[in-house]
Amino acid sequence: MENNEACRLVILEIGCGQRVPCVRQESECVLDDLVKRLGLDESGDPCWYEEEECSIPRALLIRINPEYPYNQMNPHLTLPVQGSALASLTEIDDHVMALLQEHNMGSSAEVQ
Repeated sequence: MENNEACRLVILEIGCGQRVPCVRQESECVLDDLVKRLGLDESGDPCWYEEEECSIPRALLIRINPEYPYNQMNPHLTLPVQGSALASLTEIDDHVMALLQEHNMGSSAEVQ
C-alpha cells in the first residue's frame, strides 16, 4: 500500500461487541497503524484519493454492530453501520447489485 496509491484496504468487522473487545481493538489498531504508515490525516480529513473520478479513502473500517458501531480513534475513516449482521449485509448487497446493474446499463447504452 505504501508504494501504490491506488491500493485500498477495507476492514469489515461484523458483530464484534463490547463483551469481547479484542477483535474491535485489533481492527482499530490495524486502521491506526495504516493512518501512521500512510500519513493519512488524523484531523478528520479522510484523505480522499486524488483523482477526479474517484473519492475512495485509502483505508476504511466498516463496523457492523447493532449497539456499538462507532470508532472513537479514527471516526473519519470508519463507516458505522448500526444494525444486525444479516440485515446490514443484505442491504449492502442490494446496493452493490443496484450499482453494478446501473453501471452495466450505462456501459451498454454507450456502446449502442
